[in-house]
Amino acid sequence: MADRGAALKAAPFSRGALTSRPCRAIVTTNNALVEEAAAMARRREERKLGELELRIMNVLWQRGPSTVREVLEALSVRPRPAYTTVLTMMRLMYEKGYLDRREQGRAHVYQAKLRERPTKGTLLKGLIDSAFGGSAEALMVRLIEDEKLSPEEIERVKKLIAEHERRGNKDVHR
Repeated sequence: MADRGAALKAAPFSRGALTSRPCRAIVTTNNALVEEAAAMARRREERKLGELELRIMNVLWQRGPSTVREVLEALSVRPRPAYTTVLTMMRLMYEKGYLDRREQGRAHVYQAKLRERPTKGTLLKGLIDSAFGGSAEALMVRLIEDEKLSPEEIERVKKLIAEHERRGNKDVHR
């Protein structure tokens, strides 16, 4: 086996009664641990969220730390899911690393661990790639043609485009 460099050191140890084969414990430097934690955070934000997961995240991004009951009452989905459904989903999201949780009396208070902008950016990029062949223009045309944008929203988009052109941004194909 090749030497893994100065950052990794291998130390043999025995697994006792489970096996007679020696195993190797890998000791990493603090920098490697920090890099791995940052990579894990990026992977969490790149994961696809299910519909109810995204609705829960939207409530938490909007309201901040909330109990299951508060999230349930704020959900815009109809018919409203059962309390136990939201409880189970939030517990699973906590286990996946999407949420933080702390106890407050008899209740758990959950908080979004994923950041809103990168998470929504990943979801939008996935939608554009899969449904619109990678074309943001095709998405915008569809929104305008299907009358999904109000006149106020269209004016805001026009202002954003004009501002983008004034700044001289050449990066149109992110």
